[in-house]
Amino acid sequence: TAKFSINLLKQTGFYIFHLDFRPYPHGGVIVMNTRPNSNWEKEVRAELPHLQDGQLILVVIECGEKEFKVKVNDDYIEKTFPYRYPLEDVKKVGVEHGTNENKWYH
Repeated sequence: TAKFSINLLKQTGFYIFHLDFRPYPHGGVIVMNTRPNSNWEKEVRAELPHLQDGQLILVVIECGEKEFKVKVNDDYIEKTFPYRYPLEDVKKVGVEHGTNENKWYH
């Protein structure tokens, strides 16, 4: 299974929420973080649910009162991520898969 991420951005390079899936051999974790400019802030790590190669998965990012909650295939991951920047600043949603050549932003 390849590494991929879902990003909520204010602008190019300003990550309001970075949700990074790192299956084995990349660590077997989900990493959540922010990057206001070119410096990453303190990350929060959660255990990555078991995923199979080729398996379709459903990822839901819920925006609660004070934090992001993430579901993978209808199950919440063990940790949440507090808002560090206003949700109103989100201008783009991006998905990156594997290498930098596989990006999609809307």
